[in-house]
Amino acid sequence: MGVLAWSPFPLGGAISWGAGLQEILIALCWILWVASTISRPRVESWSEIRAVIAPLALAVIVLAWACVQMLPGVPASWIHPVWTMASDALGRPVQGAISLNPWRTESEILKLSSYVMACWLAFRLARRPQTAATLLNAIIAIAAAYALYALGLTFAGVSQSEIFYMTPFHSDFVTGPFMLHNSFATYSDWARWQLSRNCSQWEVSPSWPIEGPVRWP
Repeated sequence: MGVLAWSPFPLGGAISWGAGLQEILIALCWILWVASTISRPRVESWSEIRAVIAPLALAVIVLAWACVQMLPGVPASWIHPVWTMASDALGRPVQGAISLNPWRTESEILKLSSYVMACWLAFRLARRPQTAATLLNAIIAIAAAYALYALGLTFAGVSQSEIFYMTPFHSDFVTGPFMLHNSFATYSDWARWQLSRNCSQWEVSPSWPIEGPVRWP
């Protein structure tokens, strides 16, 4: 829940250290989950993992290709031209790669890997209906809190980037913890869709006043 609450706060990941901290938190959650599965092993059935085979395979392919792009030793025709230019300018051989900036490629690999781990954790935890409902309710509650936070910033006439990061950026729209208003709108609408979907599943007795409990299916 802490990762869900933290993720939007550093300008939606626009701050580099915010994305790095999120990757560390997701990795810690993954380690704790792995430790719990070791202490309580469970045999997975094919029907449970079949739904995620294709997405996981595509993610592995993307990660593998990204790793190839940052490694030396690829065919010369694949190497980015800037490495040849650097070799000519320095007057000595320079090991090149497909990527123009291998360090940046490596950081993006770590980011994508954390997304894959987060998706896998969500898939595994949401196998239990109670946990899935808790996750959805947490998303709705967190988004509602950020909506109130965004309105407070708007009424105060400031943006989060000005308060916490001393960034001279101001928008006339409601941005909340994000840099751009369209990012905040997408985040809020996603939570609103979850809320409307949950509300549509309430089962209420048709009589009035209500007789019997209102419950989730």
